Amino acid sequence: MTEALSHMLHALATERRPELESSLKENERLIDEQLAGLPEDFNEDAPGKLLVLGQKFISELSKYLNGTQGYKHFLQQLRPKFETLQQRIEETDPSRVTEGETNALSVANVNALIKKLRQKEHPGIVPSEVYYELKQTFVSKWQPICAEWFREIEIYGHTFLQWVVNQTFGKFGNSELKREVDERIAKIAGEILDKAREQIDLFCRMEVRQAYGLNDPDFVKLQKETYLDITDASSTIDSVSDETAFQVISHIRTYFDFSSKRIIEVVPMICDIFLTEKLQARIDRDFLRAIGVLDNGKCATYGQEDPRIRELRQDLLRKKGIVERALEITSRSIN
Repeated sequence: MTEALSHMLHALATERRPELESSLKENERLIDEQLAGLPEDFNEDAPGKLLVLGQKFISELSKYLNGTQGYKHFLQQLRPKFETLQQRIEETDPSRVTEGETNALSVANVNALIKKLRQKEHPGIVPSEVYYELKQTFVSKWQPICAEWFREIEIYGHTFLQWVVNQTFGKFGNSELKREVDERIAKIAGEILDKAREQIDLFCRMEVRQAYGLNDPDFVKLQKETYLDITDASSTIDSVSDETAFQVISHIRTYFDFSSKRIIEVVPMICDIFLTEKLQARIDRDFLRAIGVLDNGKCATYGQEDPRIRELRQDLLRKKGIVERALEITSRSIN
């Protein structure tokens, strides 16, 4: 009778073994996930654990900044903002005149400006101040446009970096380590963004002060085409002064085409250099040292674990031990 019962129990255990093992392994997986989601215990080998975390963050950030396969490139996410900048710059085209606005490039306005600024001793020469003033009608708008636009980039940059930080350090909540990481990343990002803003501002000021590239063959060719376009569109050229005005207008419109394209191209390039290459280099160089990987004293402060986290970890480890023993017993009893 006893032998028959033993055989029956063994057969039952053998029949339910896959289901039992599957349930125990699923419980073990869930426990492991919860343990992995807890902040690392820095009471032992704090520098080593901090180094691993820091390197993980740097690696993840690098994948986004460089567009590693499977990671959306940071600058791709900025494309809509670059398109917004292009639209704002193109809206300053002096040939676009809305109702109620004065047309700075009308023949009458240009003739009046030449008359106002022309020197008596040089009656046949268009003063350089004429070109300068007319260029100011659009170039002077670019600096505030770019400054306002870049504030959006700064907000996006800080938000993006905080998101990447949270992928690695978010589980540390409001701990001293998390606060230290947030502060260091914000400081590094702030300094890089400041330098990018300075470069964009410098380029805008260069456009205001210096009309370079005017002897470029493409510029000369485009100016001639523009001159023909605007004279063809005009019903008559009444005088020599009108002829001169058309020459000035064609020059200004051509300069807008060249300089606006230049700034639309250069600003994203500056963002690329500073927000990917220079940001990555700075974090590679300074981040681990800044959060205290090489400072045993600072690492020790991270070891002051929240009692609630410690109790939860101990409880999960206890449960994990029970599941592991159950799996071992199940395997032994059936074999």
